Amino acid sequence: MVNVTAKFDLNLYPFYRIKGLDRSQLPGLVAAVPPKRTARGREADRLLIYLTLSGNTAFTATEYNQFIAQMEQRFYQNPGSLTAAMRATVENLNQQLVERNLRTTGKGQYIIGRLILGVLREAQIILVQSGPTHVFHLSGEETRPIHDQQISGRGLGFSQTTPLYFSQAELASGDLLVLSNQLPSTWEAALLAERGPSAEAVRRKLTSITADDLNAVLIQAQPGRGNLTVLPGTLPPVEAAPAKEKRPEAEAHPAPAAPIRPTSPPVSQVDSGQPSSRFTRIMAAGQPDVPAGAAGPSAADSAPPRSAGTVRPDRSSAATQSAFAAPASPARRPNRTVPPRIRTTSLKSPARAHPAARRPFKEW
Repeated sequence: MVNVTAKFDLNLYPFYRIKGLDRSQLPGLVAAVPPKRTARGREADRLLIYLTLSGNTAFTATEYNQFIAQMEQRFYQNPGSLTAAMRATVENLNQQLVERNLRTTGKGQYIIGRLILGVLREAQIILVQSGPTHVFHLSGEETRPIHDQQISGRGLGFSQTTPLYFSQAELASGDLLVLSNQLPSTWEAALLAERGPSAEAVRRKLTSITADDLNAVLIQAQPGRGNLTVLPGTLPPVEAAPAKEKRPEAEAHPAPAAPIRPTSPPVSQVDSGQPSSRFTRIMAAGQPDVPAGAAGPSAADSAPPRSAGTVRPDRSSAATQSAFAAPASPARRPNRTVPPRIRTTSLKSPARAHPAARRPFKEW
């Protein structure tokens, strides 16, 4: 038997963001190479599994890993043609999800799956999609969308019939593949406009054009021996905004500072021993400041008389009239902290298939 060696290595960069927080690992993303013991015809197949589970019931990471491990084992133990092995792998997963949903139907609980399964052979990648998933092939000449919701259906776990959409793409050095089980609304137009971009440029662009949750994979093809490597997803650094330059006018003529209300009684009240009242504070504030060294009234002359009666100020003065006309405003209440509004994303039904996506599929 001739051992076919792949001509490319695939580097996988995950996009995984939940409620504004970017994660480095994407659940359900696995790249596998053939084990030592494989079925006939699977010796040179490099397997890519991209599974997304959703529903109204909780499932643990252990259950996630069990589904992935069973799919990997099922594929490499299935002999025969490649399309038959891929079909059997997806049908087995669909059967497990259907049986689980039937057991919990009385409680109103369910789990559905969206799947993109890929196999790398030499310079060709064969894909099968189930559910409203999207694949974009970015080459130096064009961007080809690969999806058809009418064929791929709603996903896995709904019925005994497994919806499958097969496709294939010829890879060249530097080509990119974008896989998404939850495509943001701004991605499709941005990807269709790309022509010969680099992987780093696409990563930065796709991350920055939306603040929605992300669940996708960027694949870069490079010359190699058929290795598939899942790299940690990292958020590109955010450039700091340039500091605003100060205008000369603002420095030469600074704005007057807001008046500060005294928190302690005036010095004249403390020296005279008179009780603190609003009228005495007004009269004390109305005294003109005397510069140091200038002749002026002594402290004994300026201090109010030490009488036990109430001080009756002169209402003819401007300070007293302003006090009666505009009483002191009450203290402002502290601002309340409003919790941030969490933006949610509604899953829009993808558009109909692009004419370029309906290409004849060659049976393997």
